[in-house]
Amino acid sequence: MNKKIIILIYLAVAFSTTICHDWFIDWRLQEIRKTLHEQVINHQAPAPIQYRILIHYLAEFLIKLGIPFRESYLFIRVLFTFLSAYLFHNFLSIWFNPIISICGVLYLLAVLPLTYIRYYMQPMDLPNLFFFLCGYLVISKRKDFLLLPVIIVGMLNRETTILLVLVYLFFRWDELKLSKLFLRTGIMFISGMAIYIGLRYIFSIRSYYSDLYYLDFNLTDIRTYFYALCLFGPFAFLSFYKFNEKPKFLRRAILMIPFFVIIHYTMTIMIEPRLWLPILPLIVASGLFSITPKEFKKSHIENAKISSPKNYSKFSYFMFLGMFLIFFVGFFRYYQELHLKNRNTEKIIENILAESSRYKYAGWYQRAIEELKRGLIFQPENAELHYQLGLIYAYNLNQPEKAIEHFQKCLKYNPYHLYRDQIKNEIQRLEYYCRREKSPT
Repeated sequence: MNKKIIILIYLAVAFSTTICHDWFIDWRLQEIRKTLHEQVINHQAPAPIQYRILIHYLAEFLIKLGIPFRESYLFIRVLFTFLSAYLFHNFLSIWFNPIISICGVLYLLAVLPLTYIRYYMQPMDLPNLFFFLCGYLVISKRKDFLLLPVIIVGMLNRETTILLVLVYLFFRWDELKLSKLFLRTGIMFISGMAIYIGLRYIFSIRSYYSDLYYLDFNLTDIRTYFYALCLFGPFAFLSFYKFNEKPKFLRRAILMIPFFVIIHYTMTIMIEPRLWLPILPLIVASGLFSITPKEFKKSHIENAKISSPKNYSKFSYFMFLGMFLIFFVGFFRYYQELHLKNRNTEKIIENILAESSRYKYAGWYQRAIEELKRGLIFQPENAELHYQLGLIYAYNLNQPEKAIEHFQKCLKYNPYHLYRDQIKNEIQRLEYYCRREKSPT
């Protein structure tokens, strides 16, 4: 099939899905998106968003070129949707003819709207898919020297890119001498972790915007399985059917999935389908191999130069998985201590804000103020507490001086507050009111 036609199809679908995403998700929340963008650019965002800087800085570059905020992110989404589709086509073309490859790509694009569920302003997920596809292609073609830059740049977008190191290790296990394999794997892993640690050094340790432990929730919430089944469809089962007959790369790359699941089930909310995107190409490609007739397949005989053949035993794999679990438990505890050391205080503040809101709407304004001031004992620099105090003093108790004081503190402690423009206008209004009250008649 003509390559120009394929490109045109993928561009059209990328454009249409982006417009749908903008209409249903992004444009309704422009102020929140701008606030989050400014927080990242000005090093004020919570973890882990503050460390996923690539797309925000790319958007900021486009904005400085004169492209409006909304259009900058639209362009980025179209670009990475198209590039992901095109790379997935090339990835599938390793084993299938163009017709089957197009079918696989169209399946990916068809289920893409499922990733809009619980999206929460995460523009880095499609680029994450792009970097994983880059890694899969580079590893499958044995172009080892290109994998390092993919990991380095990908780590600036999302830390899960480090899992490509495992794909490389498993795929090349019986093709390289152990000394050479471990050296290359070590260099890539250390480089990725250097980016990971360096970002935290540059932007300092930020508190998480949520909890970190979600294993019980993910295991018991039916939506975790329902959304995954919707995303993967029949490929969830077909990808493991006659597993030993799959091409070598797919067999070895799929061995990374248990590591992926352990990390994500423990630390993320898996009722957000977008989180499955990095492994979707592997599942679809492996599933397609089970149902595609031979005449539509290419030969998948491996012709790599094997310098040190070794048996890839189940024992060695599970031993490696066990070692990873031990490492992950230690890392997770350290990570919690690092990013959630103030989480208990933040939960107290959340409860105080909720309680004061109930008092406020019941008309018990003094009780609401007492509750908010109790919160200031725990966090005197909490911008939201000062904002809520300013609102009560301004609109309910008619005490403009105190309202101005708390509004100013709110902007001092959070210059990028979601309602900063309204707060500035309110300060001006209250200051004018105070001057008029004090001026002689």
